[in-house]
Amino acid sequence: MGVRSKARIVYLDQNAWISLAKGSWDKERYPREHEALTKVVELVRSGSIIVPLTFANIYETSKINVRHQRINIARAQSLISKGIVFRSRRRILTETLAAYLATRFGISHPNPPEHWFLSHFWFEATGDYSPVSYGVEISERLLDLFRENPDRALFDFLAFSEEKVRREAVRSFTVGSAELIQRRVSALPPSLWP
Repeated sequence: MGVRSKARIVYLDQNAWISLAKGSWDKERYPREHEALTKVVELVRSGSIIVPLTFANIYETSKINVRHQRINIARAQSLISKGIVFRSRRRILTETLAAYLATRFGISHPNPPEHWFLSHFWFEATGDYSPVSYGVEISERLLDLFRENPDRALFDFLAFSEEKVRREAVRSFTVGSAELIQRRVSALPPSLWP
């Protein structure tokens, strides 16, 4: 995967990403943020840390309707993360549970590759890519371009997606999430309702 095995993995929530982006906008106005940004960039360049994004980071950045703000945050995220994302929650839970059960019950189970929970494809933050699961086949040529420059692929998606498509994707996910939460809450016994 091209990441150093001794590197520490650092998770940053969206507020931390916003702070780092502020440090890149104006070091005079945001000196503490600029200092933090400088340190993080040094650690990433030295291979001491890996700073992957999550689906939540990508979604929160996609929601920003002020284009120059979204582009600035996207630039910070793509450069620092190098386009690396945590794989989907489902994939991580599945692999972790399988490994636990294999160990617990003495079942032969191959060790996954190092950093199996990370991907250079930004879209795998929602689920591992396959033409069947995504409902679309991405050409090998395009996948190779994404592999060669994952940070650019991520930046292009966050910064330059067609505006109408970006807004509809955010709206659709937001509505779908709210409906899913409502269905789950409604399925709870009344004594457990929030």
